[in-house]
Amino acid sequence: MAWVAIGVASASAIIGGAVQHREAKKAAKKAREQQLEDATQARKAEVFAETEGAGIGQLGQISLEVDDDELDENVSTNLSI
Repeated sequence: MAWVAIGVASASAIIGGAVQHREAKKAAKKAREQQLEDATQARKAEVFAETEGAGIGQLGQISLEVDDDELDENVSTNLSI
């Protein structure tokens, strides 16, 4: 009966080691993905810091004012009743 207990303990240790190895591989993969994402974010932040404010005002200004000269030219004074 002792050999059964030893077999169960050995199997448990082997399975535990395999599970631990698989989890370590998952953690390493996740760490690599996080490293790539961090590098991408750092590069975006660097580019933004170098060009901060460079794109502001490039589209022009929009005025909602009405030009009086154009109003006078387009008004027709002929009214018929």
